[in-house]
Amino acid sequence: MGSDDSERDDVPQQDVPVTPPPPPEEQDAVPTITGLFDAPDVDEPAEPEPVFTDPPQPDTDSVRILAEMFQGFRRRSANPQHELQQILGTATQSVATIDPPTGSEPPPTAGQIPIIPVDDGTDDENDAEDVDDASNDEALAWLPAPTTTAEETYVAPEDAPQTVKTAYVPRDGGNQTEQALAWLTAENVPTGQTPVIAAPALVPRRRHRWVAAVFAPILTAIALAVVYVVAFAVWPLSNVAPTIAEAEYSTPVAPAADLPWPETGQGAILVDGAGDVVTSATDDAPTARGPMASLTKVITVLVLLDRQPLEPGADGPSYDFGYLDQQQAQTLRWLNNESALDVPIGGTLTYRQLLEGILMGSAGNFANKLVDELWEGDRDAYVDDALAWLQDNGFFDTLIVDATGISPDNQSTPEDLVKIAELAMQNPTIAEIVAQDEVDMPGAGEVENSNPLLGEDGIAGIKTGHLDEWNVVSYNLMAAKDIESDDDEVDPIRVYSVVMGQPTPTEERPYGAESREVLDAVTERLQPVDAMAEQTILGTVTTPWGGRADIVADDTASLILWNGEEADVDIDFTVKTGDTEGKTVGSVTITSALDSTEVELVMTDDLPRPSIGWRLTHPLELLGFGA
Repeated sequence: MGSDDSERDDVPQQDVPVTPPPPPEEQDAVPTITGLFDAPDVDEPAEPEPVFTDPPQPDTDSVRILAEMFQGFRRRSANPQHELQQILGTATQSVATIDPPTGSEPPPTAGQIPIIPVDDGTDDENDAEDVDDASNDEALAWLPAPTTTAEETYVAPEDAPQTVKTAYVPRDGGNQTEQALAWLTAENVPTGQTPVIAAPALVPRRRHRWVAAVFAPILTAIALAVVYVVAFAVWPLSNVAPTIAEAEYSTPVAPAADLPWPETGQGAILVDGAGDVVTSATDDAPTARGPMASLTKVITVLVLLDRQPLEPGADGPSYDFGYLDQQQAQTLRWLNNESALDVPIGGTLTYRQLLEGILMGSAGNFANKLVDELWEGDRDAYVDDALAWLQDNGFFDTLIVDATGISPDNQSTPEDLVKIAELAMQNPTIAEIVAQDEVDMPGAGEVENSNPLLGEDGIAGIKTGHLDEWNVVSYNLMAAKDIESDDDEVDPIRVYSVVMGQPTPTEERPYGAESREVLDAVTERLQPVDAMAEQTILGTVTTPWGGRADIVADDTASLILWNGEEADVDIDFTVKTGDTEGKTVGSVTITSALDSTEVELVMTDDLPRPSIGWRLTHPLELLGFGA
C-alpha cells in the first residue's frame, strides 16, 4: 500500500470537466443503460428537477463489460444518491458542480476523456479505492492522456447542481476478487456520450440477402416440381385413351342351297323368315304354271274364311243335308273321278266339319256346298271373288276356274303355291285342322288326313292334290315342316315346300317321296354352323405408352344360315386402361335372317396404366396437345 500511495500522491489534482446540461427539450429523454444481467427498471420521471449531467467518458468496452458483470453501472435517475447506495453499497459524497466556462473557446466535446481522481479531503486509503493507477490498468492503458489549460479549470458556484462521487466498499474484506476490483466505481466506469441500449438496436442485424437470393429460386423450383409431379401423376387419361383398330375377319356366308329336286316336275321351298323362295328352276327348265288339282281347295278355304271367318276351336254355323246332297257326292266320285265324302241325310254338319272335310278328306262336294251357301248358288260370283283375292294378295301367276280344282285349268306356279301355303298356315283355324290325323264326321264316319307326310318328324300339314286323267297326270304335295335345331335355344324353323307334276306313285316311289327328300335336305342345311371360330381377333388395342392387347371371341359362334346368306356382324366392346387379360370387354353379335348368336369378347393381354415416368415425360399428351 505504501508504494501505491506514494504513486497516487504524485498524481496532480485536476478539476473534473463537466459537460453542460442538455437543452430543456432534450431533458425528458432519459436514456436507459442496460446490462447483460438484471438491469433495474427505469423510473418514470417525477416533478421536473435539475437534470443530472455527466461529463463525456471514454467508451471502453472491456471495462464496461466487467462493470456490467458486477452491476456497477450508474444510470441517470431523479435520485442518484439513493441508486448508487443500492447498487454500490457505499457512502456518497457531494461535490460542487462547476459551471461551464464562458471564455471564447468552448470546452472540448470530442475525444476520449480520462477519468481524473478528485481529492475530497479523505485519507489516502480511501483515495486508493476510488482511483486506479492508469499505468497498472490494462483496460485503460490505451487511453490518451488529456491536456488541460488553466482556462479549462473552473469552480462551480454554490447554487450549482451537485455531483456525486462514489467509492466501492467491499462486503467481504477477505475476498480477493472484490479487493482486486475495488477500483470499479461509478466514476471510473464511463458509459460514453451515447447511452447503452439493447444490443439488437445498437448493432443492426446484418441481413443475409444472399441467402434469399440463392434459396428462394431453389425452393420455388422444388415447390413447382412437387406440384408438377403430383398433378401429372394423377392426371386423368381422357386425352390419351387407348387406340382401337378393327381387325380383318371373314364374314360368315352360307353355301348355296343345293337341293335334290325331282327329275320331273318342279318344286319350290320357302323358309319362313328367309324371304326369297328357292325353286328348282334352271336356265334350261324355268318354272311354269301347272295344274294345281286339289291344291285349289286351299285357296277355296282361304276365300271362304275371308268371307265368313271362324275362330280356332269354334264350330261355326250348321248346315242341313238331304238326299240331293248325297247324289251330288256320288256324281263327283263316280263320274268326275273327284274326291267326295258322304253326307248325313237329314242331318247337319257344322262350318268347322265342312272345312275339315275339304282340307283333310279333299271333299269337293263340301267345297261346293259352302260356296252355294255363302254366294247363294252363284258359283261364277265366287270365281270372280276368288280371282280378286289372288290379285289382292299378290298371287299373279295363279288362275282358278272352280272351287274344287277338278279342272286342269286351275293352274299356278310353285313360287305362288309355297306363298299360299305360308299364308294358309298363318291362319290358326287352318293350321289347327290340317295338323289332325283323322276326325269322326256324321255321314262320312272316320275321315283320315290324306297328307302322306303327316306324322313324320316335324310335319305340320298341309294338303295333297292330284289329277290322274288320260291326258293329265300330276301328283302335287303342299307341305309344312318345323325343323328343329341342334341348338335348344333356337326356335323351330317353319319350312314350306311344294312339289308339282310328279308321276303316279309306285311302291318304290310312293306318294310324297320327292317332297320328303327335299325337306330332309333343307333340314340338314338349316343346322347351325360355325360362323366365327374361337379366338378370332376382332380388334387390337394399343396405348401411347406401349400397351397392346387383342380383342378375341371367347367362344365359337354358331349360326343358322340359309342359301348363300351373308351374316351381319355387330361388334361392341369398350376397353379401358387397366383392363386385365381375360376380362370381358364386350360382345360380338352375329345375325342372320333365321338366327342370332352372341359371343363375349375378352382381352388377350393386360392393358397397363402408364408409368409415372411416362406421365412426367409426356405432359402435352396428357393435356391433349400431344401429337
